[in-house]
Amino acid sequence: MPRGMTRADVMTWSGRTLVDRDGQQIGQIDDIFYDSRSGEPEWGHVSRGLLRKRESLVPLAEMETVDDKTMRVPFAEDEVMSAPPVQVHGSLTHDEKEALYRHYRMGGAEGGQGER
Repeated sequence: MPRGMTRADVMTWSGRTLVDRDGQQIGQIDDIFYDSRSGEPEWGHVSRGLLRKRESLVPLAEMETVDDKTMRVPFAEDEVMSAPPVQVHGSLTHDEKEALYRHYRMGGAEGGQGER
């Protein structure tokens, strides 16, 4: 979870627009995944497109607020949209979390599985 943010803050992020480091719109934050051990918000489920919907997970710890309707991540749009595919309906496996951590060049997945 981003520094200075509370769990209540993060719970308001569903429905917000997500932009990349250059301000290019990536998509919409549809849901929040929580670490099953700590209960802390960990991943944002982002989707875009209507007919050919593309989905990705992005680390919440890297997000910052732009305004009351927009969040920004320090990644390029294509980096977010090329994140490893995961089963977004249910829990993330340890391997899925590790793949996401590697993709975003973050530390390892020491916590539990991600849950919606």
